[in-house]
Amino acid sequence: MLKKICTVLFVTIVSASYSSAVPLELENDSFSDNREIELPKINFDLNSKLPPYHSLSNDQKYALMLTSTQNGQFNYAIAIAKELEKVRSADTSIKALLAADLVQSGNYSKAETALSKLAPNDKYESALINLVTAILYYKNNDLEVAEKLIDETLEEIPRHPYAHAIKGMIAQSKGIYFEAKQSYSNAISYFDRMALAHINLANILFEEGDTEKALSHYNHAISIDQKNCNAVNGKARILYSYEQRTEAEQLLEECVSEKSLNSVLLKSEIDFAQKEYGKVVKLLTPLSKADLLNSWHRTIFIQSALKLNDLDSALNANKQATDQEKYLLAVTLMAQEDAQGANRIFLELWDKNESNVSALLGAVITSISLGNNPDKNHINVISDSKYSALMSFIESKNLFSTNTKSAIYSFNKAASFDENNDFSRVNPSIIESQIRSTELKYFLPGVYFYLFELYEPATKNFNLSATTKEFFTQFLIGKSAFITGDYEQAELSLNTALSTAPQYWSAQILLAETYLKLGEIEKSKFAFKKSINIRPTSDAYFKLGALYEKTGDIKRALEYYEQLVNVEPDNFIALNQLAWVYAENNTKIDRGIQLALRANQLYPNSPIIYDTLGWLYYKDNNLNEAYKWLDSAKNLSNSKSASVLYHLASAQIKGGQEQKARENINLLLEMDGPYKERAKNLLNKM
Repeated sequence: MLKKICTVLFVTIVSASYSSAVPLELENDSFSDNREIELPKINFDLNSKLPPYHSLSNDQKYALMLTSTQNGQFNYAIAIAKELEKVRSADTSIKALLAADLVQSGNYSKAETALSKLAPNDKYESALINLVTAILYYKNNDLEVAEKLIDETLEEIPRHPYAHAIKGMIAQSKGIYFEAKQSYSNAISYFDRMALAHINLANILFEEGDTEKALSHYNHAISIDQKNCNAVNGKARILYSYEQRTEAEQLLEECVSEKSLNSVLLKSEIDFAQKEYGKVVKLLTPLSKADLLNSWHRTIFIQSALKLNDLDSALNANKQATDQEKYLLAVTLMAQEDAQGANRIFLELWDKNESNVSALLGAVITSISLGNNPDKNHINVISDSKYSALMSFIESKNLFSTNTKSAIYSFNKAASFDENNDFSRVNPSIIESQIRSTELKYFLPGVYFYLFELYEPATKNFNLSATTKEFFTQFLIGKSAFITGDYEQAELSLNTALSTAPQYWSAQILLAETYLKLGEIEKSKFAFKKSINIRPTSDAYFKLGALYEKTGDIKRALEYYEQLVNVEPDNFIALNQLAWVYAENNTKIDRGIQLALRANQLYPNSPIIYDTLGWLYYKDNNLNEAYKWLDSAKNLSNSKSASVLYHLASAQIKGGQEQKARENINLLLEMDGPYKERAKNLLNKM
């Protein structure tokens, strides 16, 4: 139930940073000789990013200007045009590039006037004028006219690299991605060092899921210019999708330090996904103050600030608030104990959209906090929604004075908002004390914040409501502390809950986990055993087996693993774990093989289970079966499992296949970890 509620309460964040509908525009690239015009030969290293031109003759500068224009290096071409204007002020190509400078600086009206006065003398000047005019219309979002002008350019000069790139940008903006990819590919085929084309093509490929090809194009763009942050961002996003977070962050580091907007935004996304909210707030605060955040990143910023209880930052980020951001603002005000302000916004959102039940829930809770009786119609609406469990708290309180049994029933129903919560063994009189003591004006906001994963304001409200008799409130304080890593507080609150309700399974199992976090192994064992006495669960049996195995009491470990298999005979993880312990301890090998074969039936093609089977057959001196399972495990794990390689090498040595064993040992020696030393020991035995 908790997950269902949170799905609605939380803001769903969908990445839009690399939308294939938004092509990258002008980008500096290297140059090559013009493919259509006979130009003075320029003796430059073609790998140079920005070849020097100040010492060239004017003819050479002019040739370089046209080459750079054709290959999409407009900023470079414009710089040369500005210099040549002093000596060739009447030249049409130079005037066209000066108009391009006006386009880039946003002076569209002046650019249009300048372009309208130009009369081309040949097809090359005509192509350049069309190109700049197309960029102007593209900037003004008149894609049809821009496309027509580019088509005219390509009719005159079919192999014009930058014209193909602009055609790709137009198609990309129109959502015609197949055509965009073809145009970018054409641009690259005529001039391979156009980073703009590589990056835009990579962005489309990335969204289509072809990450390998996308990565190849991002790498190519980076080889052109290592500081191209657009290419760096694309590669970093792919690395992060490969779970190579450290590599992605290292790649982004320089661009982030130089305050590249998209790099900062991408880094904030990575930090947010890792729940490093302090880093998100630090990165995005300057952009928030400058009003440079889009709706999505503003939401990331607000959520991170709320999780840090940085209410001022969250409030200040709502200058351009969407409805979702207004909702977050109301939550912020609620956390700031401004129930009246929060109530006003929640009701405004509900009046605007009566399907927004989460806003109505906020309105009801803040109304109770203000000491008012909520509207019965509002209660009915929420009771028919996914939030019905929360309304049962109100129902239990209202029924308590007239029908205690019904009140307890409602409270049990309400508590289901917290996943796997179990009151079934708690004495009804203890639940009565909880209902009697609960102050809804504090408790309900606490539950609301708890669901929103805002544990600091949740705990603050729970503490205002809680007494030692409120076992469930103490449990929620303890669980909030556990989630946030305050295990000492979790231990204190959970023990308080259990002192009132010793048969409260949810508190007992969480206390066992808390002791694990604190390194109190014996206390953890004791707590898990008590949880089993209240309600036997596979998780408790598994944890006890693992704890006894860790402390060297293999006999007790096997007892709990066997109990787990009896409780859940189709739990392939438990079957494999028990089989593995039998193999590692050279006991009941036949039983281990039986268990592992059953695990393989339930979950076939697992290198972990194959490894267990192979090791068991090795211990059983059945080397042919050992080879079969361990070879398969090696193939399935791409030769990257140290355990598999060690077991296979051991079997091969035992069977006299020393050359094959040596190959696997060499693979092991390239890895770090405990098996490296074991590999050395195997070598010594050969």
